[in-house]
This record gives sequence, structure tokens and C-alpha cells, in this order.
Amino acid sequence: MQNMITSLFAKVIQNQIAKDVANVKYFSVLADETSSKGHIEELALFLRLVKNNEIYEEFLSVFMRLLGTLDFRDARNCVKINVSRP
Repeated sequence: MQNMITSLFAKVIQNQIAKDVANVKYFSVLADETSSKGHIEELALFLRLVKNNEIYEEFLSVFMRLLGTLDFRDARNCVKINVSRP
């Protein structure tokens, strides 16, 4: 039940972020990748947008893979999934 509620909240927030992106003139996607001692690569995605002359940043997602297996296609797909316009 908790997972279902969390998923619903996440979807509502993602939809609002997608609407914000659709209604602004400027936005960018920021990506930060790091690897851990446990041989896991982590790609964190953030969204920065200008809305009403103010800069906003939103955390989008963390994508994890075994060290050495994360490539540009994974990053591209992660961006596509998390930053799609409604």
C-alpha cells in the first residue's frame, strides 16, 4: 500500500514538472555521475528552469548500474523518461 501511494505521489509530481517545462522559455537538464566503492555508478538528474524570472531546480531521478556498464544511451533514456512533455 505504501509503495502504491508513493508511486501515485511521484506521478503527480512528475506531471507537474512536465507541465512546468512545457510552460517556460528556458530550462536545462543537469546530470551528475559518480561511482561508489561498491562498484555502482549513479547518475543523478536535476531540472533547472526559469519561471517568473526566478530560477528553480527540481530533483528528478537517480539511475544506478554496475560500474562500467552505464553509457550515454542509459543517460539519454533516463532523461527521456523523466523529462517528457505532457
